[in-house]
Amino acid sequence: MYHFILMSLVELLKRRKIFFILVGLFVRCSWTSEIKCFEEHLDCQQKEHCRHDQPSTQTQFNVVPSSNALLLCTWTCSNDSQCLAFNFFSSSGTCQMYNNPSENCFYAADNCFHMTSTAVNVFYRTITIHVDFTVESLYFDGVQQDLTSSSSYRVCSDTRVIALHASNYANAKFVEVISDDRYILTDTTWKCLPSTPALDGNNRVWYNPDYDDESWLPAVNQDPAYSNFGALKIWSKDDSIAYCRKRFCG
Repeated sequence: MYHFILMSLVELLKRRKIFFILVGLFVRCSWTSEIKCFEEHLDCQQKEHCRHDQPSTQTQFNVVPSSNALLLCTWTCSNDSQCLAFNFFSSSGTCQMYNNPSENCFYAADNCFHMTSTAVNVFYRTITIHVDFTVESLYFDGVQQDLTSSSSYRVCSDTRVIALHASNYANAKFVEVISDDRYILTDTTWKCLPSTPALDGNNRVWYNPDYDDESWLPAVNQDPAYSNFGALKIWSKDDSIAYCRKRFCG
């Protein structure tokens, strides 16, 4: 009977749907045992993502096939009363466990997916961009967006970084970003540079979500008398171009 249940769990794990792990299963083999449920985290496009923050604990299961390592990772988390979620890297058997709720900060990684017992709902926000004069490029987590005649764009709720390049060679210059739920707002917590950013110490480009922008300057508020539900008109310091970034997590 143990073998049958183990193989059934492995098949469920392979399919990566909702996992039902029975705490104490191999002790009593009782369907009345406490149940802990894990659900895979997917982004707005139904792609696998992993949590970006540091795990509470990490271990590695050097067993093959990887589905067996996944079973051990799931079993370990389910038997830890503090464990709420885990990342699993199928190529290495690495199991990263989390005892704290997610801050909705995720990233795409090869051969990695995230399972959680406290599901995080992902959804699209609509942001509106007002600019004087033009947006040259726009990136969500390093993915370039299609700049159409529309000033509105859909951005997934687990987006970590928004980056944009704007220009204006006249006197007035600003960029303002605001989302429909007022979560995304341009203010002086954004960072802007007045010249083309160099690669960082890891040779990453300025719109990469992991780019090191520690040395960037805070955005300049172009109109202290203006506020659109908290959104400000921002720009770089004293120049005709602005490379701006906002990190929401990670």
